[in-house]
Amino acid sequence: MNIIRCDDRLVHGQVIYRWLHENKLSSILIVDDDAAIDLQEKNIIRMSVDKQYPVEILTIPELNNSIEVYDNCLILFKRLSVAQILLNRGILANDLIIGRLSAGIGKKKFSEGIFLSNEDVECLRFLDRKGIRIFQQMIPKDKAVLLNDVLS
Repeated sequence: MNIIRCDDRLVHGQVIYRWLHENKLSSILIVDDDAAIDLQEKNIIRMSVDKQYPVEILTIPELNNSIEVYDNCLILFKRLSVAQILLNRGILANDLIIGRLSAGIGKKKFSEGIFLSNEDVECLRFLDRKGIRIFQQMIPKDKAVLLNDVLS
């Protein structure tokens, strides 16, 4: 089982201590072009995660060319468009959890802590049509709020 999460903070305390430990996952996959090419960011991410958890940080082209099978993994990314790539690769099969997506130019408040561009909304609608359940949930103990009905 994988947990697939879109959160613009990528790795932070909630991710490490809540999602990873409480779900007994064995590794982390981060799909983010910026983090994958920034040596300093890669090092900070790796230093923040307990060494017992392997961390792989890939660009989108590296993910597309990878033959790895990801299982029992926490998969993190900042941009919702990555979810479509994961779906096409067969990695995203059921649930997408959204953490925090910050405000920005051209984004509108969708719910508490989630700001979306028109492109983001279309991406989520596409995933909804493909049968992906989309939840907002900050930590595992929080009630997961299903967002699919809001998208329709």
